[in-house]
Amino acid sequence: MLIENEESEIKSLELEMNEPGFWNDQKRATWLSKKVADLKDEIEKWQILEKEINELLELAKDLSAEAPNGAKAD
Repeated sequence: MLIENEESEIKSLELEMNEPGFWNDQKRATWLSKKVADLKDEIEKWQILEKEINELLELAKDLSAEAPNGAKAD
């Protein structure tokens, strides 16, 4: 899944960022730091969306359970 791939990439990049001399190439270090931040931001957005979808599914399930005789709730 997309999130797992991005989390794996973050771990790999963070290992590189922890290497001695990482900041010797400031341009690359800045680029990698931004890439990690962007990946974390994207993961957070997907996690929020997943949570909202699950909440809506639960609400729909609750509403259908409240409808009498299996009728659709308005």
